Formats: sequence, C-alpha cells, structure tokens
Amino acid sequence: MFGDRRLFRYVLRELAGPSLLAVLAYSFLLLMNELLLIAQQALAKNLPFSMALKLLVLALPPILTLSIPMSVLLAVLIAVGRMSSDHEWTAIQAAGRGPGTMVKPLAAYGFFAAAIAFGVFNYLVPTAQQRAREVKAEITLSTNLAADLRPRQWEVTGNHHIIVDEIQATDQGRLQRIVLASHEPHRLSIVFAGSGDIFPAPDRPGTLVIDLYDAIRHDFELRHVETYRISSWDFLRETIPPPPYFKQLLEPQAKIAATMPLGELWTEYRAAREGVAVADRKAATLGRERISDQILAKARHVRSVVELNRRAALPLACLFFAILGAPLGLTQVRSGKGAGFSISMLIIVVYYVTFTFFEGLSIRQKFPIWLGSWMGNLILVPWIAWAYWKLRRPPRHEIGWIGRFYGFGIRLLRHVRSRLSTKTAPPVESEAPEKALADLAGTTNRFIRRTDRYVGARFLRTLSLAVLAAATLFMLFEVKDALEEVFKRQQPISLVFRYLGFILLERIPEILPLGCLAGAVVTITALTRTGELTALKANGISLRRIGLPILALAAGLSVMLFMLGNTVIPTATRNARELHDQIKGKPPATRGFPRTGNWTFGPKGERLYHYDYYDAQKDEFHALRVLTLDPTRRFILDHRFAERARYRDASGWELEGGWFIEFAADGKWATHQESYEGTYSVVLDSPDTFAPNTGRSLTRNKTEYSHVLTLAEISERITDLTERGYDVTSLRVAWHGKFAESVRPFVMVLLGLPFAFRAGRKGSLYGIGIALVLAIVYTAVFSGFNALGLESALEPVLAVWAPNVLFGLFGAYLLLYVPT
Repeated sequence: MFGDRRLFRYVLRELAGPSLLAVLAYSFLLLMNELLLIAQQALAKNLPFSMALKLLVLALPPILTLSIPMSVLLAVLIAVGRMSSDHEWTAIQAAGRGPGTMVKPLAAYGFFAAAIAFGVFNYLVPTAQQRAREVKAEITLSTNLAADLRPRQWEVTGNHHIIVDEIQATDQGRLQRIVLASHEPHRLSIVFAGSGDIFPAPDRPGTLVIDLYDAIRHDFELRHVETYRISSWDFLRETIPPPPYFKQLLEPQAKIAATMPLGELWTEYRAAREGVAVADRKAATLGRERISDQILAKARHVRSVVELNRRAALPLACLFFAILGAPLGLTQVRSGKGAGFSISMLIIVVYYVTFTFFEGLSIRQKFPIWLGSWMGNLILVPWIAWAYWKLRRPPRHEIGWIGRFYGFGIRLLRHVRSRLSTKTAPPVESEAPEKALADLAGTTNRFIRRTDRYVGARFLRTLSLAVLAAATLFMLFEVKDALEEVFKRQQPISLVFRYLGFILLERIPEILPLGCLAGAVVTITALTRTGELTALKANGISLRRIGLPILALAAGLSVMLFMLGNTVIPTATRNARELHDQIKGKPPATRGFPRTGNWTFGPKGERLYHYDYYDAQKDEFHALRVLTLDPTRRFILDHRFAERARYRDASGWELEGGWFIEFAADGKWATHQESYEGTYSVVLDSPDTFAPNTGRSLTRNKTEYSHVLTLAEISERITDLTERGYDVTSLRVAWHGKFAESVRPFVMVLLGLPFAFRAGRKGSLYGIGIALVLAIVYTAVFSGFNALGLESALEPVLAVWAPNVLFGLFGAYLLLYVPT
C-alpha cells in the first residue's frame, strides 16, 4: 500500500513539468497573433500600459478552452512515454503491477484538470469575454478622431471624411491645410481651410468639434448645380456627431449565452424553455401569425442547451485524454517526446473536428441538441477500450500476420546482403591497422561531412514536427469557425479544405521561425542527453562547428521564406480572403476597383476624386466627381460631376450627364458653369491612379501589406502614393519587413543555439522550455518595435530591423563564449 501511494505521487510529479510547459507553449502560440494586434492598437490609440495588459489578460481565458485539454494529453504522453523508454514501466510490471497502477494517478490528474477546466470554461471565460467587450467599448469611447488623426491620411467618422497635410502647433491650431467632406442624403459639403484644430465636445460624448481658419465652403445638392453655394470664412466651427453605433456603446453591454456564467446560463435555459412552451401555445391558438415567434424561441432554446452541454463536455475531455494517454504512451511513445507530440496532434484534430461537426448539426437541429457537444468525447470511448485491450494482450500475439510477414522480409533481406558481402575480397593482412580503420571510417573531411549530414537531418526532422504542430494549432481555430459557417449555409465541405490550404501558406512567416528555434534547441539538447555531443567533442569538433549545419540550413530556409513571400504567400493570402468571404456568405469583393467610393487624390495631388459606386460588370463609375485644386490645396479651381463615367483609353473618358463649374483664381466664386445631358469626352487621369486594384486599396488594413503584396507591388505603391502626397509609413514598414521577416529563422536559430549548448544533459523537454521563453521575448519585442514603426515613432528601417539586429548580436555574443 505504501508503494502504491509513493508510485501515485511519483506519477503526478512527472506530470507537473510537462503540464505547465504544454499550457505555456500552446497558449503562447495561440495568443501570438493577438499580441501583435494589441501592441499595435495600444500605440495607435495611445493606450496606457495597464489597459493593454488588461486586453492581453482578457484574451487568455478563451484560449485556455483549447490549450488545457491539449496540454493534458501531451503531458500524459510525454510523462508515460518517458517512463516507458527508461524501463520504469517494465520495473512496475516486474513488481506485479498492471495497467491499473498507471490509470489511478492519471485518472486523478484528469479529474483535477477537468475541475480546473470546468471553472475556467464556466466562470472565467464568460466573465473575461463580457469584460473584454466592455473594455473595447471603453477604448472606443475614450479614443476618437482627434487622437487618431494622421497627416496625409483620409480618416472617416460616420458621414465625414477629413484629411490634413501637416500636424504642427501654430497660433491658429495644430492642423495645416484641411479638407473636410460631409455627406448627407442628397447633399454634400466640402470645406477647404488653411489651418484649424479638432477636439472632443466637452458636453456631448462622442461628438467632435472642428475649428477652421481661412476656410472656403462648397455646399450643394448632389445632382442640382443650381443649388451650388460658395462661402468664405475667417473662422468656421463644424460639429461632427457620433456614428450610430456610438449610442449602443453608451448602454450596458447585453450578455449572450457565451458570455453568461453558469448560473445565469441555467436561468437563461429555463427562460428559453418556458418561452418555447408559450410560443407553441400561441402558435396553436393564432396559427401562422405567431410562427416567427415560435422560430425565435426555438433558436434561443437550442443555443442555451448546446452551450450548457458544451461547457460540460469540453472540461470532461481532460479526463478522457488522460486515460487514453496511458496505453498510447506505454506502447507508442517509447521513442520520446517527438512521437508523443505527433500522436497528441492526431488525437486533438480528430476530437475537435468531430466536436465541431456534430455541434454544428445540433445547432441546426439536424442532430439531438443535447448530444452534439458530447460526440467528441464519445468517439474517444472505443479508442480507449481498444488501446487498453491491446495493452493487455499477450506479447506473442502482438505482431499479427502482417508483422510476421514484415519480419520475414527483413530477415530475408539481411540474409541476401550477408551472402553478397562474403564475395568481396578480404583485406590484406599486411595493411596497417590505421589504414584499415581509415578505410572503414573515411578521412577527416569525410567524417565531418557525415557529421554535418547527421546533425542537419536531426534538425530537419525536429523542425518538421514543430512546424506540423504549430500549423495544426493554427488550423484548429480556423477549421472550427469555417465548419460552423459551412454547415450553417449548406456549402460544400471542399471549401474548408481549400481555405485551410491557403491559410496554411499565409501562416508560414509566423510558423517557420518558431519551428526553426524549437528544432535547433531540441536537436542540440537531445544530442547532449544521448552523449553524442560529448563523442563529437572528443573527436576534436567544437560546439560551434557542430551548430554550423543548423545555421546553414536556417540561412537556406530564410532565403526560401523570402522567395515565398514574394511569390506564393501574397497570392495565397488573397485567395484565402476570397474563400473566407465566400464561407461567411459575404458578397465577393470586386476585383479591379473598390466597390465603394473613396475620396482619393490623383497623381501629384492636382485633382481630388470621388465616386459613389463602381459597376464591375459594365466597367462604369457612378456619380464621379473630379475637383481640380490649386498647388497649395487651399481651394478648388474647377469642379466636374458626371452621372456615369467610363474610361476608354489614354485618349480620355466618356462621361454621361452632369455639370461643370470653373472658379476664380482665389476659389471664392464661380466664373463659368454648364450642364450636360448626353455623352461627352474629357481627358482625366487613369482610374488606376485613384481606384487602385485589390491589394492596393487605401482602406486595407496597414498591417496586412507585407503578406498581401509582393516587394515590387509595395515599391510601386510607395512611388504612387508619395507622388499623390499620402503618408506611406505603413508601406515602408512593409517593404523593409519583407527582408527582415525572411531573416527571422536564421536569427532565432542563432539566438537559441547558445542556450541549447548550455542546457547540458537536461533533455529535450528543457530545450522546449528554453525555446518557448526565447520565442515569447522575441515576439514581444518584435511586436513593440513594429507597432512603433507603424505609428511613425521610429524610422521604418530601424523599427523592422532592430529586433533582428539586437537578438542576432546577442546570440552571436553568447555563441562566442560557449565553452567548446
């Protein structure tokens, strides 16, 4: 009995380290993208550090819903596999103990993990999600256009568009050369001002006040030139009301089923059940008049039932994973952590795909609503039974007829090879033993090359496993949402596989550096633990020379990443966006020109363009407006409007309907105006200069440039926008980022090798921990510097290259002082 308790505690101690490391590793990988977004948002909106930290902490609990069960499975496979490979399981069997000896501590561990997961899923996650919604609303309320305004960038708030040339404090405000366009139904107002200022209204939340000096205002109905009015002002105050969604932010955030703690969710379930009964009675009494109420009540009830079962099924998966891990770890993972990682990924994928598939069917009421969330657990039951049955089978029955046939083939091959080797000439007895040894082992250079191939092959195997694991983690989140949308809209399942293929290519720049770091550190720590590193040093090979093939392979992977970033990845990213829109049921984006109008400047900033709509089928612009500006952009020289416009070729445009107004040299009154009824031709700029194709749109998120565009496209875009007077900071960051991101695999390896060499014989698990800490630090620094570059706080080249240079020099310095 005393021995059983000691063994019980020993197994739990073995599980502690892998569990903590697995939770940290999985959570970091899933949180990495959120970290980049929060860093950029914090700098863009000037958030205090406490607010940014709060956002990061609130983003962690939803990730734990995935990382805790995965960590339980991986920890069990690693711990049990280690005991099996070190023959501790053999010793336990020799003492007369069976599989039940391992099941008891693992079941206790599974119950403990399930209890923690239950608390996280039912209390921490709903609270965190609700609080995150409130914090984001607070951020939106506390930040406004007055703080976010950037020079030479169009900013949109509600129906108002504003752009400024410079932000510089003067006696008449900090904004220089302002253009303000205010859209109302059937009416447009355009104000050009020499200077001004913008600030929040003190007594009206969300309202902005703009003070404009030396202003000229153009006000008119959109299609009636006779209503055109021009006025000049020494001082003009404009008010921008808050957008419609702003009022919703002022109200308390309503809770949904996913953001309710367990007690509130149970109350919601009972209320939904009563609502279904009431709706059924009304439908039976009033007939089809109340059918919509019945459908809504049923949907509410289904959501609450599915959410309740989900919150019970996911935590209980920890127990199933812990029990399943024992037989798999004892029979399949004797080769070490790598095999455990692979098996855990396979099980996780099978579980979550099954869980998502049947839960989607339950939500659509095509499967019992209480059973869908449990199918992931139920599919593990026969797997567990089969694994334990296989574990208890007598050894003489383990190989089967396939194994015996395979063994016979191996023995036959060895026999033939031995017969052929006897026909070779025996060595001459007079040869010196040194020469015979040299013939067997090869020259020194041959030995070095063989060592390089061996170390490089070990690195590539570990790298492949790490990349596969990271890719699987990213895919799990994507496949869950994609499957739900596909089932909801009854779309072909092939869309999901195509989407995942493109998403995987898009994620390569994030996955490959982490894989290289993990591969290098785990390879070196594994060689150290097995004594192979000591044997190589005994043959006069230094540690730095041992790490050379890994560095060479990392350099090659960096070159490959640069090539992919300029060929495959941009195309894959655009295709992924298209498939994502298709899966979500959104209308496909128009290729060639943006679907909605924008205020944009033409070449060299001489003209200002706007259009309401672009018809891709007819290649036609609707409500095209062209304003010719004076060189200082202080007033309008002429204003042209056309109901429809079609670009023919370099010779000009074909316009239909509209009017034209020409103004005086100071832009304060009209000198000529005329209206048009039919079609006519004019010479304007090419539409490519103000309605660029997809991937070059001014409205695209500035953090996506490096993945959406090639290096040549970014360079072209920088030249184009610079001539038109726009701020190109984000594009310059993306241009330098194309080179800097490609070097990250090499830098990560250079940083990880010194720590791996100093890890000693502590094993690959210790190496994974080192790699995880280094990756967290590097990603945090990279996110911070990148965000500083996007916000013009640092020069783009410095912001992008600083993390690589700092960590690269630090790694090289440590590598020079490694005791070899």
